[in-house]
Amino acid sequence: MAMYDGWSNYDNALTFQAASDALTLEVVAEHRWDSSLERLVTGLAPAQEYSFLAQVETSRGGLVYLQVKRYKDGKEISRKSSKRNWRRKESLQVDFTPGEADRIQLLIRTPTSKDYFGATAKITAMTLKKFAPPQPAELPRFEIVPGYQVASLYLNHLLAEKPEEFSSSVQYRVQGSEQWLDALPMVYIWKEQRTAASILKLQENTAYDVRISFTDKGQEGKVAGRFHTLTPAVPIAKTIELGPDNFHGSLDISAEGAPDGYIRYVAKPGFVLQGDMASGNAITITGARYVILEGLTILGAKVNGISILGSEWIQIRNCDIAGFARVGVQRPDINGTYYENDRRLNNDAGIRIMGSNNVLLEGNYIHDPRGTANSWFHSHPAGPNAVYVGECTAVAIRYNDFVGCDAHRWNDVIEGAGNGSRSGSIYQDAEVCGNYLAFGNDDGIELDGGQSNARFFYNKSEGLLCGVSTAPCLIGPSYLYQNLICDLGDVYGLSGASVKNVYSDPGKGTIFFFNNTIAGPGGGFSSYSGGSEANDMLNGPLKGYARNNVIASTGGPMSSALFTHFRSDFDYSLIGRPGDNETAAKRLREQYGQEMNSVAAPAQFVAEDRADYRLQENSPGWQAGYALPNVMPQATPNMGAYQPGGIDALPYRPLSLQTDTQRLQFTWTPEGIAPQRVELSLREPGEAVSFTIRKNDSLDFLQVEPTAGVVTYGQPLTLNVRIDAAKIPFAKQNSGSFLVRTANGLSRPVSVYVDATAHRALAERDRAQGVIRADVKAQDDGSYVLRFNVPQDGSYYLFAHFTARPSSSIKESYNGQSERAQLYCSRGSRPLWALVGRNSYSGQANRPRKLTAGVHEFVIGAWSRNGTLPSISAAALAEDHNAFALSPFVE
Repeated sequence: MAMYDGWSNYDNALTFQAASDALTLEVVAEHRWDSSLERLVTGLAPAQEYSFLAQVETSRGGLVYLQVKRYKDGKEISRKSSKRNWRRKESLQVDFTPGEADRIQLLIRTPTSKDYFGATAKITAMTLKKFAPPQPAELPRFEIVPGYQVASLYLNHLLAEKPEEFSSSVQYRVQGSEQWLDALPMVYIWKEQRTAASILKLQENTAYDVRISFTDKGQEGKVAGRFHTLTPAVPIAKTIELGPDNFHGSLDISAEGAPDGYIRYVAKPGFVLQGDMASGNAITITGARYVILEGLTILGAKVNGISILGSEWIQIRNCDIAGFARVGVQRPDINGTYYENDRRLNNDAGIRIMGSNNVLLEGNYIHDPRGTANSWFHSHPAGPNAVYVGECTAVAIRYNDFVGCDAHRWNDVIEGAGNGSRSGSIYQDAEVCGNYLAFGNDDGIELDGGQSNARFFYNKSEGLLCGVSTAPCLIGPSYLYQNLICDLGDVYGLSGASVKNVYSDPGKGTIFFFNNTIAGPGGGFSSYSGGSEANDMLNGPLKGYARNNVIASTGGPMSSALFTHFRSDFDYSLIGRPGDNETAAKRLREQYGQEMNSVAAPAQFVAEDRADYRLQENSPGWQAGYALPNVMPQATPNMGAYQPGGIDALPYRPLSLQTDTQRLQFTWTPEGIAPQRVELSLREPGEAVSFTIRKNDSLDFLQVEPTAGVVTYGQPLTLNVRIDAAKIPFAKQNSGSFLVRTANGLSRPVSVYVDATAHRALAERDRAQGVIRADVKAQDDGSYVLRFNVPQDGSYYLFAHFTARPSSSIKESYNGQSERAQLYCSRGSRPLWALVGRNSYSGQANRPRKLTAGVHEFVIGAWSRNGTLPSISAAALAEDHNAFALSPFVE
């Protein structure tokens, strides 16, 4: 195929020239989307996997990426992208399978922001060929990549062509010890003739030995090695103190330190780095090496607080970052997202990391973006992130507090760029530990992408639609263990899967789920989904392996499609939601051969109302788990994240300071709101610990005293927590948190919920204008007629009040036409309001209905022929959706 012929310029934001062996291009204009050179290819075999490759050389990093789009019947059905060339000379590759597509389009794309005007690129060695795993010959036979508490192992250049032709045993020890410990075995990377695995639960700054015995297509082999885990305590060669004399609203860093001498940036005492709002970022780190930002307070930035591009060995520690991100105007008439100058706003971040390696984020507090994200109530969320990261390796994100609130919700708390790409998100050697991921409208984190030795452990996800996304895992293996996912719910109380695996490409990588605790609203594990060509992987790689999880969610524990279309092995779970668990467990055992050793009984937590999700001693799941080398080596571990004598609070922090509760629930009454107390203490003798109380700026209804103090061993200190009833914003379950934060950035977060669902005055305030009530009549067939007299032309949202929680799908008839409608309502089983809309989860946007003045009738009934519908006691049209969505329980 003549690869340099037939290219067209889609948008004229760039110029290009084609020769027989190269394409050259230049960015010359701004455009709403990334620019693209495009060409069609034909004659590809539907079931064959292909690779589109090129060498790029550019005038600046991050200029070019490759993309493949698949079309059917004139509509795009999927797209895949390579990483960007964050190094100026780099090889790019994107892999795809044509499948059911009837048209394949190749694209060479560039960003078109003003920063890239005049940037040039030369593309050579462009090829389209059958899939070739990106495994250059120079990869070592055996490679060890140490992290802080984990280590990645890679065994390359195997003879085995399928998983059953390879087996291994892995052992490790502290150097000098005579005791070898078992680790998890190596995992075969599908069709790539190599394996990977992680050693978990290591001590940082410690030397280890490792040895592997293996059988490779009948041939016995052994490898061994030594490694030293990382430490954030690194030598400092130079310290630069920032103040009013050298920070004037923005700072560019391209400094290069050395392994034995980092360059550290700190601030003068009391100095706040105030972004000037004219520059995109308060701090931009480009092409830097061995640099530390420590103890900075960054307030204000037009787009990102800190942007890290094409850099390595960077530490961001104990920083306070707020006031970033564009605000925009919400456009319900389009899709409910926020726009500025006709461009949708998305992925502005406290910290943005692209094309970088060996980055540590530790002990940071990121909060209060200026804007907010929309909910799935409208369409796929778009808006700010605490962290936005893509095409990065060896990123460690530890002990951070990434805290949204109802007024300023995250999109995803940690969002990954390039979900469908092998280099998406933190795609290799990731270490995400001990973080508090709170109050967003989508996922706690998107691990989505390669997930080659991705480790997610000791974290807490709360107040989100989904706790964690693993969709897709393209390479693997990925390890999720001892995490807490609880109290799911976006700004409107919508909740999804605690562990979300759904993506158009399920990927071939293996995901391990060990000893996680899931509790509260939402579901457990979703399936991997995928297009039609990917929905039969029973003879493919092992996709999911789960042991010892506690699943006490109100929704179903796990999707049956995990087992009908994919090879998965789930067992030893506590299926512990309130109600009938035995029916769900019996179905899994008898129909799918899964969870043969599960326990089916309601979980009995020590104090769920105080977020103490340890199992009560001798309750269901206690010492009923499965021994796992390196993870749970004891003979009979507990199911769930908590073990006797181990971690007793999540997110985990290496901190003696502790609180006697991790959650406070307040309830508004006409008589007032009773204050509550939190007791601080030290778990072990040692130095006294000083603290300050930190909370998001918009939580003005929350008062905590004292705001600072010192805790001494054996002398507990009491915090008094009060709610100012006059400042409660909405007649709903208002959510937030405060941090008991120490000087080194480690904290103990305490969640705060204020139930104001009985506060009728707040609801009536929000419904004072733009609300039209309906005349509701029940029909003999169980349906309801909602009759409105609309006084004037306008755009309205349709809400119905149900006496019990309805199913998500109903039948809606209007003007003689019937269609399936989707209901959106808050968590809970009480009578409540629900939006009658369309399925935003399948790509439809919930726009307001344009109605003319006059009488309008809607007929609402059950979707299925034998279905039933809870009684509808009221209905309303609202110009502002928040009139009912933010006060769902006040009729």
